[in-house]
Amino acid sequence: MNWLQVKYDNEEVREKAELRKALPGDAGLDLYNASGGQLIVTPYKSIMVTAGISIKLPSHCCALVYPRSSAFKKRGLFVVPGLIDSGYTGPIFTFVWHPNLNEMYRPIIIEPWERLSQLIVLPIPQLTIQTVDELPETERGIKGFGSTGL
Repeated sequence: MNWLQVKYDNEEVREKAELRKALPGDAGLDLYNASGGQLIVTPYKSIMVTAGISIKLPSHCCALVYPRSSAFKKRGLFVVPGLIDSGYTGPIFTFVWHPNLNEMYRPIIIEPWERLSQLIVLPIPQLTIQTVDELPETERGIKGFGSTGL
């Protein structure tokens, strides 16, 4: 069975910030500001926001902490993506940065229990590393940034 084990910091977090999908077909599990109060992010600063949980992923999985689209579009906050390996069982955090869009120089308030990011669980392919002298040719080859057009 592919269990994602969740440990909540306390009963209030379990009630108000349960790790779940907003809709059945969603890829991500919502993460909240579970700090117990309002948080203030001043322009050009970043803060670490506790999700109030710790997790144990299946050994063949990793998790990405990714922004919810509303964090940037509606709030002007940039969520710094993160990677969680299956062996990590410590607290989960969301790192947010205030990029000071439109140079408003106003702090952004993050309300208690506000959803900021999402946890996306992905399988990890089992790979064998092979050292080679030459890589096979492909249509794209070594052409990099912008090479496939707009």
